[in-house]
Amino acid sequence: MKTWIRHLEKVLSKTKAGIWAYSTPYRNIVQREINLAGINASDTVLFIGAGSIPFTPILLVRLTGARVITIERDVDAYENALKVIKKADMTHEITVLHDDGSAPLDVDYQVLIFALQASPMAKLLRTHSRKHARTIIRRASEAYQQEYDQPPDAIMIIDEATHGMRAFEKSQLITYTPEQ
Repeated sequence: MKTWIRHLEKVLSKTKAGIWAYSTPYRNIVQREINLAGINASDTVLFIGAGSIPFTPILLVRLTGARVITIERDVDAYENALKVIKKADMTHEITVLHDDGSAPLDVDYQVLIFALQASPMAKLLRTHSRKHARTIIRRASEAYQQEYDQPPDAIMIIDEATHGMRAFEKSQLITYTPEQ
């Protein structure tokens, strides 16, 4: 499913209609995540896993006015994401970086959000979690958990929002303490 979704995003990212159609189901999800983490215009959000259609960063900016930095490791998805951000006229609000997330970024952020496809989750959490950053992870539904990387046992769930989508069940606000 992950490969199919990645391909679909790349195809739909070519047109405004495709971008709009793909992102429509996610509007309520992103709003629930905004409420979950208390995201507002004074925040900078690091979003890991932009994809070809970076709908989460776009919706975060539109709904809150927050600044967003997003990373994408797939070069084609990264290039498509840059084009989508430009089409959305959000190049000043959203920074897209081609990066695999394996090293810490020299940026200040108050909120950290992981796309469902972000992996390896344990390494990304170890690398990017900060003591005072509000962190949201997205969780696959039970039927799709084998297809997506799962977070380590060292997370503590503070709160969660349920979405009821077929593959994407919920978003969780967490704290993370790396295993020693």
